[in-house]
Amino acid sequence: RVHVSTVRARFASFCIEDSHNRKRLVRHDSGLANLASRMSHQRVPVYPGWRAVTDYGGVTQLAPDAVARLYSEAYGDQWYFLEYERSADRLDTIERKLQPYLILADSRPPVRVPLLVVCQEPEAEEMFWRVGGHLPMYTTNYPEATRGFLVGAETVWRRNGQPAALGLPESRDIL
Repeated sequence: RVHVSTVRARFASFCIEDSHNRKRLVRHDSGLANLASRMSHQRVPVYPGWRAVTDYGGVTQLAPDAVARLYSEAYGDQWYFLEYERSADRLDTIERKLQPYLILADSRPPVRVPLLVVCQEPEAEEMFWRVGGHLPMYTTNYPEATRGFLVGAETVWRRNGQPAALGLPESRDIL
């Protein structure tokens, strides 16, 4: 499903079958679908990101790639925003990607929305922590996420670069 604004904007070449933009979006969507499938297989409630697009009182808008219900010691049982990052692998692109989350954190909202970031390459993870280390964030990389456990006592997730456990939601009433 492609929105008309996508076709008319800079991604207009999406309609050209062999275009770079189309291939890039297909790789992103395929990787995201694979992650969502692994989450579902491990019984993590996961939904498309458009269901969680949130405007924070004119401060910023968060539009995650997906949203998953998880439990952590630090943030409890709640919705976690998921960002799958194929191309953010330099400090400037990572800062641009995290900008809405950084703006929200600086506004000191009454509720903190935990962020899950799946980097394409392991090397990008450290840079995400350098840019957004004060954010309520967990990171991993795509190779680990597609092989390891996304929930449990030993998971693929890291918080501030240290191993972190994320669990299934305590509540079965997830909607």
